[in-house]
Amino acid sequence: MNRNILATNNKESYRKVCIRNIELIEMIMLGHKPMTGYDMKKQIKLKLGISVNNVTVYRCLWRLTESKLISYKKDNSEQNHLEKKMYRLTNEGLLALKINSGLILNILDRSIFYEEPYDCVLDSR
Repeated sequence: MNRNILATNNKESYRKVCIRNIELIEMIMLGHKPMTGYDMKKQIKLKLGISVNNVTVYRCLWRLTESKLISYKKDNSEQNHLEKKMYRLTNEGLLALKINSGLILNILDRSIFYEEPYDCVLDSR
C-alpha cells in the first residue's frame, strides 16, 4: 500500500506505526548500506515523511548494538574532526532482518487473518 494513502488518511496513526517500528526501519536501512545515525534520521524524514527525534534514533541504535544486531566503527575522517559512528548490520542482524522480513511479507501476502482485503479503515465505534 502506498505510504501517502496511509499518511493522508491518518497522519498521526501512520507516524505512531513508524515510530513503533523504528528498530526494524533502521535495520532495513542498514541492510542497504552503512550509515550514521544522523543520516538515518534524514532518510526517515525523506522516505517516510516523518520527523524522528535524536533520542528515539540513538536509543534504538543503542538497543540494536547491545543485541549484537548492528555494530559501529568510529569514523573521524570528516574535515571538522568530529567523530562519527558508522553503523552496519552484523551477520546476526542480517539473519534476523531476513527472518523478520520474510515473516512480515508472508503475513501480508496471505489472507490468513482477513477474509476480505484489509483497507486500513478503522471502525470509530
